[in-house]
Amino acid sequence: MVFESSSRSTKSPYISQLWHSRSSAGGAFMSVAQGQWEFVFSVHEGQRYVTLRGPETKPTLADCPPEGEWIGVRLPVGAYCPVVKQATTLVDSQIVLPNATNGFWLHGSVWEFPNFDNLDVFADRLIRADLIRLDPIVREVVAQGDAPLTLRSVQRRFVNITGLSPTALRQIERAQAAAQRLILGHAIADVTFDLGFYDQAHLTRLVSRLIGQTPAQLQLPARRLPLSIM
Repeated sequence: MVFESSSRSTKSPYISQLWHSRSSAGGAFMSVAQGQWEFVFSVHEGQRYVTLRGPETKPTLADCPPEGEWIGVRLPVGAYCPVVKQATTLVDSQIVLPNATNGFWLHGSVWEFPNFDNLDVFADRLIRADLIRLDPIVREVVAQGDAPLTLRSVQRRFVNITGLSPTALRQIERAQAAAQRLILGHAIADVTFDLGFYDQAHLTRLVSRLIGQTPAQLQLPARRLPLSIM
């Protein structure tokens, strides 16, 4: 598979990343576990699709079609779209937004299909329309590791806003951090020690469960599948 990707950050606390991917040849890739919501715009064979995707709690082997293009607005943990009434319904799932004549429907209005150059303008419009919100408690926990609430209240708040528990989110982020280091060629023993895993078997179990490949596979380009968000 020939696959090109690029991304850029923004100054907005409501947006984690704006990204763009294009395939010239098809093939398989691994969609890894991730804890964020995102709007994704797809173009393939002249057809356009818009989806709002939720967190993924497990890796999924997916097929990438040739000559496809995708752009996305990834939200930080703690940001959400209020049109989704129950966050858990979006876990390992997505909402396909209906197409309109000149765009797509979102919250009763027709929105123009963006491109990567004006994706930040589209994101700003979402924020101004109150279609992206930030939960201050969840953001405080993510940033500081604590909050002025009981543990049970924090856990309930996390699930209500993100669809995930704090523990599930930490495991996903830890597995991603390990995978990124392994891809860069760091020794398995060093990654185990640096990220505080109990032993190499613990590292292997978590990375395999959430990334979909073993540490040894991630270190070898010939054995490693292309990974989403990596």
